[in-house]
Amino acid sequence: MIPINNFNTQGRAATQNTNCNLEFFFPYTNRWYKLFSFSPKTGICAFLFIDITDQRINQEFLEKTLKDARERNSQLLEAEKSLEQISKVIPLCTYCNSIKKENDHWETIEDFLSRNSKNKFTHSICPKCSKLELNDLIFH
Repeated sequence: MIPINNFNTQGRAATQNTNCNLEFFFPYTNRWYKLFSFSPKTGICAFLFIDITDQRINQEFLEKTLKDARERNSQLLEAEKSLEQISKVIPLCTYCNSIKKENDHWETIEDFLSRNSKNKFTHSICPKCSKLELNDLIFH
């Protein structure tokens, strides 16, 4: 429903030789309209109603698309930063696979990857190592 004071404002503006416009939703037709009021000369006013529902739908779609694109761009920039951190040369111990940090301290590869990514780790034994370990246990 359009508040009556909006029409009063439109009417006053139009009769005072000024132009106004107003967008409103009309629930009975489930449509958006734009009301233009103008006065070709003092004391005479005209009103023009234009259905702008399709424009509003397109505008809302574009705004949502733009918002989604900005969020996706933000996610991509965050992923790029993560890749930049991980894609550098990493000094890895040949024997225990620990990683050397800047201050000559060493940390496990699991700790390093947990700190630099969102991954969590658990331990298991691959089939190749399992056979080797079982052979060592059986024959020693």
